[in-house]
Amino acid sequence: MTFSRLSLRALCTQTSRTGLACLTTLATVALPGAAAADTLQLAASKDNTLYFAASGEYSNGAGDHLFAGNTGSAAARRAVIAFDLSDVPSGATVNSATLRLFMSKTRTGTQTIAAHRLLADWGEGTSDADGEEGSGAASAPGDATWVHAFYANQLWVNQGGHLAATPSAATAVTATGFYTWTGTGIAADVQAWVDNPSANFGWILVGNEATAQSAKRFDSRSNPLISQRPALVIEYTAPVYCLGDADCSGAVDFFDIDPFVAKLGCPSSDPDTCSDGCPWQNSDVDSNGTVDFFDIDPFVDLLGTACP
Repeated sequence: MTFSRLSLRALCTQTSRTGLACLTTLATVALPGAAAADTLQLAASKDNTLYFAASGEYSNGAGDHLFAGNTGSAAARRAVIAFDLSDVPSGATVNSATLRLFMSKTRTGTQTIAAHRLLADWGEGTSDADGEEGSGAASAPGDATWVHAFYANQLWVNQGGHLAATPSAATAVTATGFYTWTGTGIAADVQAWVDNPSANFGWILVGNEATAQSAKRFDSRSNPLISQRPALVIEYTAPVYCLGDADCSGAVDFFDIDPFVAKLGCPSSDPDTCSDGCPWQNSDVDSNGTVDFFDIDPFVDLLGTACP
């Protein structure tokens, strides 16, 4: 079936289909479109160190360094780090992801540091340790500690952090320099967080906690040497949308009219409608970041066409 170039309001009159009368009074709401890229390098959005202490009295939310492993007195340290993934387009496929850290001080040989996915949110307060920072500073409100996800009122389910049992990646760390954690596990974590941002709590780095003086010191997001701050490099494929195909049938036709109307106002309208299995972006025909009045005429122009 093909259609001539009509305004959709005229088409509404011809078809008398349910719900189309609302088109004449639709208010437009301009929302920014999502950024598109094949590769992103992201800075950490927060980081901290969990210092083993029975009462959770030490942290280092604003410090220059992160620690993983045991100190000389066999007191464990674990680094926590997270990244804001909002610049990755919704619906993107993550092809690879690499966590990169700079290890700036060590007193031991090769140690394996494992990155585990965190299963609960945590905080970065204003605590800022002196000197080499290995002993931490007094915990500040909102800090993650060995005992607390958020000092001083919210505890971890398990002391030392609520983490996935299986590491997402592990890396052998030796002398000072850059180290990376990558592979299918890290990519799977990032994909899961892109698909469900509310579950993005980042990673916890766990070192050798069976041997004294095994700790490795890494530079944090607060480190004055910007080039040595943590980074997450993501390679992804942006989703491909078939503009106008509001029912995901593979063609833009008469049957797309009702679902197109239902998605007017997305993504800020009814979440169930906007995520009904066919992406609302298909109905954003002018690609301005929202389905609105300005999509109507371009939608009509596409009626009778097939998806690429």
